[in-house]
Amino acid sequence: MPEKKHFPLKFRFGEFLLIFLILLSGTALAFSSGSFLLDFKKIGFTTLSTISKGVHFVTDGISDTFNAFSELKQVKKDYNELLTKLENYEKMQRSNVEIRKEN
Repeated sequence: MPEKKHFPLKFRFGEFLLIFLILLSGTALAFSSGSFLLDFKKIGFTTLSTISKGVHFVTDGISDTFNAFSELKQVKKDYNELLTKLENYEKMQRSNVEIRKEN
């Protein structure tokens, strides 16, 4: 088995000072201008509206699927009723033809 090499994470004083000064300047900028560089309201609104659109798309697709099943059930019921009516009309026509022949 090859040996795994571990590289410990080491911060030097210069890197720590850079991160600290960036955070300090960002905080000072936020307090002086009243907002951060990023507008969190816009980001939140965009994120939530995107999620909302996705949820609406999925739920709309599911409801359309269930509606299609109920419509298919109704169409089958109507089809069977129309077949019964057609059989009755065919019987009536045959009897009408027989009556005409007798006359």
